[in-house]
Amino acid sequence: MPSLHDNIILSYEVDLENRRIRMRTRSSHTVPKNMDVLFSGVMAHAFDTPLHGSIILEWMSGI
Repeated sequence: MPSLHDNIILSYEVDLENRRIRMRTRSSHTVPKNMDVLFSGVMAHAFDTPLHGSIILEWMSGI
């Protein structure tokens, strides 16, 4: 799986009916690359104050 560390969060979509969140990100590397992250089986979420320029600081796989 490609690294998502320091990716900029561009947008996200919450699909309550299908219990999914799709997060669109862009790498901050020399050659930027867009990547989507799909979370499935989501029961709840809390993005209280999403800020422009937010980044993924750490990615924990296998949770």
